[in-house]
Amino acid sequence: MEKTALDILAREDRFGTGKVKLQNIEILNADDEPIDSISVGSEFHIRVTMKNYAWQSTDIVQELCVGINDEYGQRNFVMNNIFIDKNITISPDITNYTFVVKKCPLNIGNYSMAFFLSDKMHNVVDAINNVGCLHVESGDFYGTGKCNRYG
Repeated sequence: MEKTALDILAREDRFGTGKVKLQNIEILNADDEPIDSISVGSEFHIRVTMKNYAWQSTDIVQELCVGINDEYGQRNFVMNNIFIDKNITISPDITNYTFVVKKCPLNIGNYSMAFFLSDKMHNVVDAINNVGCLHVESGDFYGTGKCNRYG
């Protein structure tokens, strides 16, 4: 298990029932390779890894959400299974789920990520802020050959 996963699992600033806990968040390119930064307009993936502690086969996920916040803590972008009508199944040990963003809509800058998971009874299972950093660099969002240099 990598250091980031250990750090996130050990964090005490989370809340929820703890039946499932976020273990790791990774930023990946379109080929599912880990990356340090993304470009405005480029495809990227966010892979969420969760560890099952007490989730039963009869439990049902209501909402799995990753929010991306700017340097002022304002939510700029949300990825949520409800928006795409996708059911999430939690496995007995480790569950991975990947959000795919076809064109990065964010401006140049640094962003933090927040994680939220709830069950069908709307109980918070796990919620934690500032679990990862997303660095966005200049890119050609519109495919015109011109890059946004100003953020």
